[in-house]
This record gives sequence, C-alpha cells and structure tokens, in this order.
Amino acid sequence: WWGDLNLSLQDTEIREIDRPTAEKIILEYEWLGTMPPFINKMFGIFFDGHCGGALVFSQRTESNLDNAKLSVIPEDALYLSRGACVHWTPQNTASFFIASVCQSLGNVSVLAYADITAGEIGQIYQALNWYCFKSDKSDATGYIIDGKSISTRTLKSRFGTQDRQFIQSMYPEKELIPVPRKLKYVGVYGNRRWRRQMHTRLKPHSIPYPKR
Repeated sequence: WWGDLNLSLQDTEIREIDRPTAEKIILEYEWLGTMPPFINKMFGIFFDGHCGGALVFSQRTESNLDNAKLSVIPEDALYLSRGACVHWTPQNTASFFIASVCQSLGNVSVLAYADITAGEIGQIYQALNWYCFKSDKSDATGYIIDGKSISTRTLKSRFGTQDRQFIQSMYPEKELIPVPRKLKYVGVYGNRRWRRQMHTRLKPHSIPYPKR
C-alpha cells in the first residue's frame, strides 16, 4: 500500500507525536526493541499522513552524568536515545529526519550512542558530521557467554563480583567475549556563533570516524 504514497522527503511533515505512535515503530524496528524511561520529547516523520519514523529524546541516566562535569560533552546535551524508520521509507530518511528535528530545537548539542555489538558504527551521525568520541571508560560493559550478552551489572548481582577471572571460573567451558563500550556522537545545531564555540570545545577531543 505504501507504493501509492508520496515518498518525497521535501513533502514530509515532521511533528511531535504521542507515546503510542512512537512505541509502534520503536518496538518493531529499533534494535533494542524497548522504549526508554523518562521520555522528554518524541517526533514523527509523516508521508501523506502515515508515520514512517520516530525519534525519542529522554533524560540521561545518573550513571551517564556521574562524570559529566569533567567531560567535554555538555552536561545539558539532549539525549537521542531511540530512533527508527519503517522499511518503506526512502533512502536518507533517517539523516534528513534527525537533522530536521535537531535544527528546530535552537542552540543545542545532541548526544547519541552507537552500539558496536549491534554492528553500529554511527554511519548516520557520520553523514551528519557529528563529533565522535570514545567512552571515558575502557573496561567492558559485559560479556557474551554462550551466545548471550550479559552485562557486568547482572554478573555482579549474580556472583557478587565482576572480576573476569572469577566469572570465567563460573563458566569453565565457555569463552568470555568482552562487550565493548558504545561510541558517543555529538551533533551541534544552532546559530553560527554557538556552533563555532562548540566546535572549539569538541573538535580537539573527538576521534576519526571508525570504519567497518
């Protein structure tokens, strides 16, 4: 049925949406398959009145803010925690959608993550010329054990420790594959003066874009 829609990106409508509308797309098409807690804003992109994608901004968790004042990434950066487009949307919908929403928010910096274990390297954010950063921490966030990803938090809750040698002793015949921390991307939107200030702050600490 979507073959009869006008799929021109220039003719789309982008507006705030309610949770059920965002949920319908995020739960089916987003890799995590969950909605985040503490949602701030949700946006949809519409083709002839049909929602073809959703973006969800939410509050950053306290664990992410522990070292925020020491981080080059602004403490008040908006957190783009979920985003997905349905299968019938045209190429470049995601980058067009994200850029359009962020440009409408005034002088802002926007934080998003790319999960390497999900095969993500942040190609959309690279296409948008966002700044890329490694995690402040070098340790693994968990291990893939027997094909299943188990977080260090879960392992500590289960065994009272997240020491790798101890965990290996609990799975003596299994290989522990470390799960690397996610890449961080920061986009900057607003007037020229704001963008110049943020470029001076962010660029020296950013890293080259990773490749597949």
